[in-house]
Formats: sequence, C-alpha cells, structure tokens
Amino acid sequence: MRYRIVCFIFFIFALLTLPTFGGTGEIKIKKVPAPYADYLKGLAAIEEGDLPSAESYLKNALKISPRSSEIWSGLAEIYLKTNRLEKALAYFRKARSLNHQNKEAYYGLGFIYLRLQKPGMARLQYEALLELFPDEKPVYFLLADLYTSEKMLYPALQIYRKILKFLPDEAVVFYNYSVILVQLKKFDAARENIDKTLELAPDFIPAQVLLARIYQETNDLPNAKKTYQTILEQSPHERIILTELAKLYIDEHNWLESADTLAKMPEPKDAETLRLMGYLYDRAEEYGKALVFLEKSLELKDNVDSRFYLAITLDHLNRDTETITELRKLVSAEPENAVTLNYLGYTLVERNENLDEAEILIKKAVRLDPDNGAYLDSLGWLYFKKGNLPFARYYLLKAIRRDEDPEIYQHLSEIYQRLGRQRKSAYYQNKSSSFKKPLK
Repeated sequence: MRYRIVCFIFFIFALLTLPTFGGTGEIKIKKVPAPYADYLKGLAAIEEGDLPSAESYLKNALKISPRSSEIWSGLAEIYLKTNRLEKALAYFRKARSLNHQNKEAYYGLGFIYLRLQKPGMARLQYEALLELFPDEKPVYFLLADLYTSEKMLYPALQIYRKILKFLPDEAVVFYNYSVILVQLKKFDAARENIDKTLELAPDFIPAQVLLARIYQETNDLPNAKKTYQTILEQSPHERIILTELAKLYIDEHNWLESADTLAKMPEPKDAETLRLMGYLYDRAEEYGKALVFLEKSLELKDNVDSRFYLAITLDHLNRDTETITELRKLVSAEPENAVTLNYLGYTLVERNENLDEAEILIKKAVRLDPDNGAYLDSLGWLYFKKGNLPFARYYLLKAIRRDEDPEIYQHLSEIYQRLGRQRKSAYYQNKSSSFKKPLK
C-alpha cells in the first residue's frame, strides 16, 4: 500500500516541480506544498527506523492537512511500531473514517485487534476490506486463519474454495481445506482433497499424517498403519508418527509391537514414554525389558504410576519381597488409593501371610469402591484362606455378578471343591477354562 501512496506523491511532486514558462520566457519552479514534503520525509524516516523524526514530520503534515487519511495512517503505524496500541487504534479508525478505501487502515485495525486478542473484531475489518477489494488476495488467507481459529468451519471452507480458484496447484491450500473437512466429519471429501495434496507434494508429511487419521476415523486400521509405516520410511524417528502407530497397536492389544515401536523413538526419551514402554512390555510378558524401562522412568521422575507398574512387574517376576516393599511405599504415599490397597492385600493373601493386615487393606478398598468385582474377589479369597467358606462363597458370588473373570470362576471352583460339591466345582472350572487366556 505504501508503495502506491509513495508513487502517487512523487507523481504530484513531479507535476508541481515542472518548469513553467511565463510571458517573459523565464523558468519558474513551484515548491512542493509543505504537508506533502513533511509526509514524504515522515515515510522516509519510518523506513530508516527513525520513528521520533517520522512522528514529528507527520504531525507537522497533519496540522496543515488534518483530513488526510494517509497521514493519519502513517502516524498510526508509528504508534503501532512503538506499541502504543490504543493510540494506533484511534488513528487507524480516523484514517478509515476519512477514506473508507484506505487499505492500510483496515489491515492496521485487523492487526491491532489480533494483538488485543479480539479476533472477532479483526475478522470484521478483513471482511469489510474484502468486500471493497475482492482481488486483495492476502485478506483471503487472513480470513481463512481467523475462521479456522474461531471454529467457523463452513465460512472457512468457502474462503478456501475461493483461494483454490487463484491457487489451483498449491498443496498447502488443499491440505488446509482437507483439515477443515475432517473436522466437519466429511471424510470422503477430505480424502479426495488430501489425495490431490499428495499428487502435488508426495513427500508432504502433514498430508500423509492426515490421510492416516482419515483412515483411523473411518476404521480402516490396516491402511492407517500402512500409511504411518510409509511415513516412517521417510522419517524413521518422527516421534508423533511413532506415537500414533503405537496407539494403533495398543487398540489391537498388540502390546509387543506397540512397545517396540516406541523403542524406536530417538533418545532421550521422557519419563512418560519410558513408563508406557515398561507397561507395554509387561503386558507383552517381556518382564525383563519392562523392569529396565520402568526403572529408567523412575530415575527421571519419581511417579506413583511408574512405581505401581514396577510393583506389578516385580510381582510377575516372582520377586515377592520387592513387590511388597514397593506396594507399601505406595500405600503410605496414597492411603486412599483403592487399587494399591487391593493389590497389596491380595499379594499378602496369595503368599498366605499377614492375613489380618490383608483383611484391613482389602476391606478399605471395598469401602472405597464397593461394586468393584476384583476387590470383592480379593475379599472372598481372603476368607477362603482363613477357612471362612460361607463368607468366601458370598463375596465371590457377589464378585462374579459384577465382573465375569476367569480368576473369580477359578476361585469359586476351588471353594465348591472344598465344600465337596463336585458338580458345582466342575461347572465353575469349565467357565474359567472357557476364557481364551486368564486376565491379569
């Protein structure tokens, strides 16, 4: 905008300084009017970064020509550059009121409103500017960003359609258009546009990621995995991609593949990633690996979740004393944590030691979460170990009504075996065996 203004001023300057011929043949030079001279000096000072001088020149110009929209805009720009936002706002408004076609005023107002975190007001300036100047291409991009950030997705779609008319081969525009279509759950249209993006820019990773997510949203998990794997061929250590692929394996309960995928992340791995890897290796029954990553996680950050998973892994490694030590630390740190209370209590029951302490722990867990089948099972199994078969049967039957679990069925089978009721025992044994694999 300033280029046009400057060109216009120099055109005036050229006209006013042309030699004129009087009747005597004498050449006379006309001087540039003071406001234009000061205005030009002010613009030059702005370009040179001499804002105090620029302000002085433009104020002088404004005194002589108070209705010049361009001078008001020039001063507004100085106030904007010196972070005097309210004053800049007032001067740009004045410039706009004097000349409704002053582009610089609309741009300036929009920018200030964004700085003041008033995106709605900024949007109004750009919409007005676009209405006046439909070919003002930068405004389309400003509005596209504003509509998207304000979740005005249908106006954003419309503006991107217009952008595509003058930028029909721009991959980023097709990508942004596809992002909005995904947010609107228009997956077929999004897929069509993301394919166009990848035709224009085959190695554009954000577009490949979006394609994978479209596959995920439409439950096409094989193609989602294939797309993530393709991305990793180009960028094998991309953390976000490795994380997304690991999540897909978790959804499939493919614990080992998920953990191995996370293991490909570049060092250093953060405590949370190490904890997740430890958990996943434990689920995959790779207990040695699980222990290594959980201990590394705790070295970086002592965390109750990491310590709990460590206790579970130690339990799976049959390191009972260490398991109980870790669980006692957790109970001490979080005495109202029902999960930890139950786990420690059940571990003591399984070892058939400190059963009175185990009873206190498990009963507290049941009080905290009375409908939890696992906790009721622990209490029933405790009574079985103590020889109180009626109480044991009562709590185990209560547990199985809340949680069909092979371990609870197994416990019921053993109780009925102890009671001499062989048919009942066999029935529950068959129920337990019908599960493909006992739950952990």
